[in-house]
Amino acid sequence: MGRNVSALIGKSVPHVPKKCKDPGTFYIPCIIGNSKFENAMLDLGALINVMPMSIFKSLSLGPLQPTSVVIQLANRSIAHPTGFV
Repeated sequence: MGRNVSALIGKSVPHVPKKCKDPGTFYIPCIIGNSKFENAMLDLGALINVMPMSIFKSLSLGPLQPTSVVIQLANRSIAHPTGFV
């Protein structure tokens, strides 16, 4: 198998694209119901999505479901979500 891989990435490959830098987080406009957010953060690598309670209440999405989840953030601090949608 090692020979085959070497042959694939050897000089026979005409052009290997340069690896691009990770773009990280960027912002997009977002509309939910009648609420418009000009700079909604979009993170394609996120495994969970969170929002401030004030935003949740303004969206009138109904009651939150209780949760016992504890989230450890990148800076190692701990967050206790109020609930989930």
